[in-house]
Amino acid sequence: MRVIRTFGWWCLLLVLSACEASITIKGTVTVPTDIQHQFSWQKPGRLFFYENLPYNRAELYLLGVLCEPAEKDLVIPIEMKHIGCSASGSVESWVEYVEPDSSPVECGTITPTQTNTIPGTRVAEAQQVVFPENTSCSGGEADIDLQLQSIPQAP
Repeated sequence: MRVIRTFGWWCLLLVLSACEASITIKGTVTVPTDIQHQFSWQKPGRLFFYENLPYNRAELYLLGVLCEPAEKDLVIPIEMKHIGCSASGSVESWVEYVEPDSSPVECGTITPTQTNTIPGTRVAEAQQVVFPENTSCSGGEADIDLQLQSIPQAP
C-alpha cells in the first residue's frame, strides 16, 4: 500500500511539473555601423541586454564589447528561455563606454552572460514591449527586433 501511495505522489508531481508555463524571448539586437564607429580599441563600449518581466527577476546580460567598427551592421541573435510566466513587460539593449578605470576588457561579441555591472551613461539604446497581450501571468514566445539608436549627448 505504501508503494502505491508513493507512486501516486510521484505521478501527481510529474503531472503538475508538466503544466509549468515557460516564456521565450528571441530575435535580434542590431548595432548599426554609425554607432559602432563611436567605439575603438582606445575607447571601447559594452553592449547590454536587459529583461524586465513581471513575475520574473529582472536580468541584465553582457552581449559583448565593441572596439573596432565593422563595415556592416552588427546583428546579435538573442534567445532567452525561462520557466515561469510573464505579464506585459519590456526588453532593452544599450551600449555605453567602458569606464577608463575598469578592468581590462576583451573585445568582440560573446554568448550572453548575466552580469551585475552597474550601468553607466548610454550612448545608444533600443526598447520593446513584450507580451503586451498578457494581462496576467501567462507563458508564450516574444519576437524582438531591437535596433539601437544614438542618444544625443549633452555638450
